[in-house]
Amino acid sequence: RTCTYLLAFPYSHLLSTLQPPFLLLDGLENSRNVGQILRTAYHMGARSVIASSSTWGCLTGRASRSSMGWMYHMRFHRSP
Repeated sequence: RTCTYLLAFPYSHLLSTLQPPFLLLDGLENSRNVGQILRTAYHMGARSVIASSSTWGCLTGRASRSSMGWMYHMRFHRSP
């Protein structure tokens, strides 16, 4: 048996451990859009993401594919 897919979800880090500049995500509902935003933000220098509870649900495998894996190089915080 081999593993065809591996899916990992971001871990919510403490807000005090994040480094600026920050990317704030709120009100987004499409995983592809979130992934494209993350990819662009990473290349613009953002390494910390603060996501609202509604947007947190969009941080899926599809967002990872859209970000071309760059989201795994970022730190996330889920805001209440």
